[in-house]
Amino acid sequence: MAQAAEWAPLAYERAIDEWPWIGVINWWYFKRADDSERGQSWYYFRLLEPDFTPTPVYESLKAYMTGDFPKVIGAGRHGLASHGVRAIGPDGRETRDGRETRTFRVDGTAVMLCHKALPEAREVSFTIDGGATGTLALAAGGPGCVALAEALASGEHTVILAAGDWSGLDSLAVIDHTGRRRLPWFLTGIVGVLVVVFVLGHAVYVRLGRPAI
Repeated sequence: MAQAAEWAPLAYERAIDEWPWIGVINWWYFKRADDSERGQSWYYFRLLEPDFTPTPVYESLKAYMTGDFPKVIGAGRHGLASHGVRAIGPDGRETRDGRETRTFRVDGTAVMLCHKALPEAREVSFTIDGGATGTLALAAGGPGCVALAEALASGEHTVILAAGDWSGLDSLAVIDHTGRRRLPWFLTGIVGVLVVVFVLGHAVYVRLGRPAI
């Protein structure tokens, strides 16, 4: 059970890092009514004992999901409800300046806020890496996505969103163009290698007294 408690959060971390396209991942089940099924292998995927006593796995996953430092999310579309950390105000409410604030950590070069159909216009404030700030004016109407940042440096970034009403705010879309940015340098390197090979080959031919290319 102790090993399962250590590994359980790592399973979710791996899913976030390697399979960001997965929508929802659930633990097998919460608890059984009694212990009469101990002979079944799946019985040992429980989070609570039959008498509601939390297992070490439950405590481990609880700490993972409610920690004050959000987990990094990579390229893909990620639900706002399942990622990020909410700010706790001095009055115990999850608000700041009358708005609920959520913090996300992303690994990519662009971030977009996606929403479902909105019955009325809404404003969402954002801060990127504690510096760049702005306000998104979301118009009433059908679903869509609005850019928060489109030219971030490659690597991890902290995004803070604040809204008075989070209903309809659906997900963050993270885009990573790191590979595309490196492509010109990669192609330049290939061309450089080919030129060097050609020059060396030409020199060898000349040194051997063969007709030059």
